[in-house]
Amino acid sequence: MNNLPERRTEIFIPLKQRILYIVLPWPLVALVMFPVSLYKPLLFPAGILTLAGWYHERDEYSWRIWAAWSAYLILMGTTAILCRRRLTYFFVYSIFCLLLIFNIAGCRELAANAR
Repeated sequence: MNNLPERRTEIFIPLKQRILYIVLPWPLVALVMFPVSLYKPLLFPAGILTLAGWYHERDEYSWRIWAAWSAYLILMGTTAILCRRRLTYFFVYSIFCLLLIFNIAGCRELAANAR
């Protein structure tokens, strides 16, 4: 009889690879958002705020934009630095990617309404 506890082998992602996964989507997002990404890059979070109904043209550089950027930076930092286990990392990373997709959709909607 073996009374030893069963060992779980956990798979960790190296820090360089985690950072690469976080940085990789941004050039793709800039490419998809071209030409808007060139002349108003700081307004990128306006897309997710537009979908939520929290952004208006007069709020161009309001606290909401800075709060959204802060949320992105916190999520990216948390994902890249703190989430070492593969399952946890890709769960938080998928949330990050979904936010980027919703943000792109909101930016497209915002640009269509501006025309």
